[in-house]
Amino acid sequence: MLKTEGKIPYSLSLIRKILMDTPGMDKWDKAFSKHEVIETFPEENGIIKSINYLYIKFPLMMSNRDIVQEKKIWKEYNSNKNSLLIISKSVEHKSKPPQKKEIRAEMILTGIYLREDKKDECLIYMINNVDLKIKTGIDLVNNIAKKSPKEFIENLTKFCKKSSE
Repeated sequence: MLKTEGKIPYSLSLIRKILMDTPGMDKWDKAFSKHEVIETFPEENGIIKSINYLYIKFPLMMSNRDIVQEKKIWKEYNSNKNSLLIISKSVEHKSKPPQKKEIRAEMILTGIYLREDKKDECLIYMINNVDLKIKTGIDLVNNIAKKSPKEFIENLTKFCKKSSE
């Protein structure tokens, strides 16, 4: 499991808008080469739920991975209007069964908590527990995986800047 935290110098409303646009994540989230919404559910008690398909391209000589995830978004976590919580985990979905050419990875638990600290600045906390189902080259994978949450925050920050211009 990987944990990271940081600051993003943009408003929670902008970050919320970007993170809630799953298909739009293709523009900035480099960990996955494809983000696709499979199914959405009506908002209930301030929670937005969707089932998403994520595709991970691996270097040559390694099989690509995919994940079907359930993503829940609390737009105001714990009645705090200045916060956002996203929890994701793997699920199965009839429209995206495992394919022979890809290996189905498992998103055990991924969480993102954002809290507006100051005007136009948010604190972000992330945990990421994903099993990519890799049996060889584990040192390479661990090296890449260590960078992933930090790169997520850096790419999100860059996209916030681009979106606010």
